[in-house]
Amino acid sequence: MKIPENVQAIIFDMDGVLWDSSAAHAQAIQEVLDEIGLQMPAYHLIAGRRTNEMFAHLLQGAGRLPDATLVEKLTLGKQVRARQLLAETRPLFPHCQRVVRQLRKKYRLALASSASLASVRVFLEAAQLTDCFQVVLSGDEVPHAKPDPGIYLEALRRLQVTPEQALVVEDAITGIQAAQGAGIRVVGMTGTLTADQLRLYSVFAMINSLDALLADDISHC
Repeated sequence: MKIPENVQAIIFDMDGVLWDSSAAHAQAIQEVLDEIGLQMPAYHLIAGRRTNEMFAHLLQGAGRLPDATLVEKLTLGKQVRARQLLAETRPLFPHCQRVVRQLRKKYRLALASSASLASVRVFLEAAQLTDCFQVVLSGDEVPHAKPDPGIYLEALRRLQVTPEQALVVEDAITGIQAAQGAGIRVVGMTGTLTADQLRLYSVFAMINSLDALLADDISHC
């Protein structure tokens, strides 16, 4: 199917959608967990979560006190290491730059990521797409992380569109829940989740590659 005629804006998540960052984030998380003797769960179970909340959750799950000082140390260590890996590898998804630039000609575009502003800047510098996004939101700019819908509600407000006039491109459970909580239809991108897993979350449509957004036959669910 085509992108619906009433759509005026497309809001992109960053990690797992435009930025093939899963390997870097997983490596950085495991490296800091190694320092305290913990193993990382399957990445798709923690993808899209705010880093400090993720570490607090993992510590609690391991029966350890999520001491604020320890959580802060783990969070900073992970963020610094992940940014280092991403700056080195610059893992843009295939077609990322071409697709974003082409869509910008017709739609208002936003980037809405749970990542820190520093991490978002690493992506924007690598992709050279800053001028394509009318709105850029990081996790530092909203009080609550996904699955709270706040970041997407703020994106709608800044884009000056209604939920019905927007689409969100997401890959992770928390992001899908956040967008749906804001009343926005979700195009799910496979990778972090399989097609079968995406169907469980009732996404509006599915894509396997960003260039499918330019096609006439996005796979409707």
